[in-house]
Amino acid sequence: MGLITPEIASFLGRVRLGFVATVSPAGLPNVSPKGTIVALDGSRLAFADIRSPDTMANIAARPAVEISAIDPLSRRGYLFAGTAVARAGGADYEAASRIYSGMGIRSRVRAVAVVDVESVSEVTSPLYDTGASEGEVRASWARRYGAGSPP
Repeated sequence: MGLITPEIASFLGRVRLGFVATVSPAGLPNVSPKGTIVALDGSRLAFADIRSPDTMANIAARPAVEISAIDPLSRRGYLFAGTAVARAGGADYEAASRIYSGMGIRSRVRAVAVVDVESVSEVTSPLYDTGASEGEVRASWARRYGAGSPP
């Protein structure tokens, strides 16, 4: 069994937005939002290069990445670390493209970054340290965001 469990894959399908951290050729950090992070299988993630020239250039120079995906209402999520490679064709590109099509993404996908996940850490808000339940945390943030009743 890989690091990416069915529960984690489902979470990524629900949350949709994550942040990818790369390092530039000059050694500077780069964090970029991605709405296309998906599980390809139990050990690999992918995200699309739709408007990601800096991220993709950074991966070409230094393939180490971290990806943070957090549910904004529950304040829970995952941090993934691994190495990435760009694919502009082939089986991984086609598999990711099929997933994106099913998600309703219609933007042109130039390439996909395929991430071999080396570690996964669960992320939770310090609010849980106070004894707050997930329902209480979700309700609080739903009110703050004006989202009405939490899902």
